Amino acid sequence: MAADEGGVLSGPAYSLLAGGRIRFVTDSDDERFMREALGEAKDALARGDRPVGCVIVHRDKIVARGSNHEFTKKSKSEHAETSTLRSCAEYLFEHGDDCVIYTTVEPCVMCLGSIVMANIRRVVFGAGDPERGGTQMYEQVEYVRRSLRNGYVGGVLGDESQRLQHAFSESGSPSSVDAPLLQKIDCLMLNVADLDAALSFYRDRLGLPLAWRTETGLAFRVGESELVLNKGEPTEPETDIMVASAEGAARRFAEAGGSIVTGPFDIKIGQCVVVADPWGNKLVLLDSTKGLLNTDADGFVVG
Repeated sequence: MAADEGGVLSGPAYSLLAGGRIRFVTDSDDERFMREALGEAKDALARGDRPVGCVIVHRDKIVARGSNHEFTKKSKSEHAETSTLRSCAEYLFEHGDDCVIYTTVEPCVMCLGSIVMANIRRVVFGAGDPERGGTQMYEQVEYVRRSLRNGYVGGVLGDESQRLQHAFSESGSPSSVDAPLLQKIDCLMLNVADLDAALSFYRDRLGLPLAWRTETGLAFRVGESELVLNKGEPTEPETDIMVASAEGAARRFAEAGGSIVTGPFDIKIGQCVVVADPWGNKLVLLDSTKGLLNTDADGFVVG
């Protein structure tokens, strides 16, 4: 388990015990519901808010969901947890002590206090946040520890949450709903009959640096983008555009008057979706929420 430059922890799931000890835990249900919270976080990222998502579960059923709205609502208190708690306040008044809250980043002190006062007895979070998170409050305040008697569990899909935080930082921390949806041209994709001949032509003769290669394709760096060549019969070129979240971008595209043609569907680095503008022009949008490709010394993809 390690902290990134922003102090966000990633690693295997763990549960804090008395005295600051850590117990590592795994729970398939926790991962299932955390993926729902990650979907909310991706929506927040797509509209320009901090990518933190949250769901509240009662007896294996999601009763509320929400995400961060700090920038779109211009309020520092519009955290994912507090907005989700408010959306089901009456339900929690009756059933809070039998609910679990899942949030993609460790709750801050404000949110942890609200969770405890809502009578929720178990907290599950993804990436830890040593700088702003409520762990110290949990460890030092007996009332909080006693209230969360069913667990304070962290690290569930923490790496995926951390990647969303990095995407937010790299996008320049957009501060309004009008933040540009399309971030950059990710790649131009072509088909070629012979990959070795293409490698010789583009790298050795034209000087393009190799970015990566597999048994069925290869890519060259072109500025911040890539020229991707797949083995196959030549077809019309495909241009892929990078977005913060393919799922969130598809939703925003449709709400703006466009349409969703295909997807979202999984790809190696994240998700992809094909959309169309009001005039029928198709665009391929993708995100890198699973992380970029890893290569060996020869450029072959290894993970």
